[in-house]
Amino acid sequence: MATTLVGFRGAKLDYLAEHAATLAVHDLGSSGFTWYGCFPAGAATFAVLARRHRLPLAPWPTIVLDRQHRVAAVFLRALHDTDLQPVVERIASESPAGAS
Repeated sequence: MATTLVGFRGAKLDYLAEHAATLAVHDLGSSGFTWYGCFPAGAATFAVLARRHRLPLAPWPTIVLDRQHRVAAVFLRALHDTDLQPVVERIASESPAGAS
């Protein structure tokens, strides 16, 4: 519901900004409202909810596997070498897959 209301307000403000040179009194009312879509408000709402619930926004997560091909770590953001170093060291300290 909030997305719809914010979308209506955003569309109205966009219309007023686009037609600022030729505004008339009836442009400030709600009659004759033109709906331009709710993509900006919907995208903003999705981004807020995704951040709040820790959903991945990046399309390509980095998945690090250990020597037995199990998931050792999952990164859902851009990485630096300092992010991977502890994981790689932990995996390197494990015994090889075939060793007993």
